[in-house]
Amino acid sequence: MRQSPVERGKITAGQAVLLMVSMVLPTAIMVIPSICIRFAQQDAWISVVLATGLVCLIALVIAALSQKFEGMTLFEYSGQIIGALPSKLLGLLYLWWLLHTNAIIIDEFAAFLCIAIMPDTPFMAFFLLGVTIAAFAVWQGVEVLARFNQILLPPIM
Repeated sequence: MRQSPVERGKITAGQAVLLMVSMVLPTAIMVIPSICIRFAQQDAWISVVLATGLVCLIALVIAALSQKFEGMTLFEYSGQIIGALPSKLLGLLYLWWLLHTNAIIIDEFAAFLCIAIMPDTPFMAFFLLGVTIAAFAVWQGVEVLARFNQILLPPIM
């Protein structure tokens, strides 16, 4: 019997970091600069440098934990670190954040394409295209998604 892609998928710590970068990158490029400039004005670059440093630190911690608890998921090893109940609450918060962030990213993607490239096309067409592509990538499995991202992200950056 064939296992589902989710069950057989294994990714490296580096691939996990690249997936996190590619998830945050659209918001960092399209939304954050205007917010930084509005509040920090000429010092906006300091905000960007500090945020980049913090994100790199978080990515290093996650990569180190994934190597220390090799073969375990984030939810499994967080239970060993902070306990079962806090781990479940943290996992629910993480899943909510992940779904919320990705919904915003797809919305930004659709709005950008609708405004900048094809203004006569309905917004919902781009939104559904983004959701369909994301669903197909998830269906193929995290390993395929991580490999594709590892190849595609560096040239884009």
